Amino acid sequence: MEYILARYTGGGLKPAADSPLFPEYLQWFHYCEGMINTIVVQTILLPPERQNKEALEQAMRLLARALAPIDEALAGRDYLIGDFSAYIGRIDARPAFQKAMNG
Repeated sequence: MEYILARYTGGGLKPAADSPLFPEYLQWFHYCEGMINTIVVQTILLPPERQNKEALEQAMRLLARALAPIDEALAGRDYLIGDFSAYIGRIDARPAFQKAMNG
């Protein structure tokens, strides 16, 4: 995901490394990574005979508990860090987006 953000947006979807927002960006970017990876592996990547039900259930429980701090961090805010609403404007202004939306 980090590669995609850097390659396709010129880094425009994340704060610069010297930004005061960068540590918070890293925290949220990697926040649930391990649990989500486990869920993907156990439900999509492994064949059914190799899936581990207990590992999947544990990852699901941990992910459910992990959502509470995200809800708290978003209270009264639109984004976890910074104000990326200008990004929406840039997407909306793209000719390809306009074509897709208007048929």
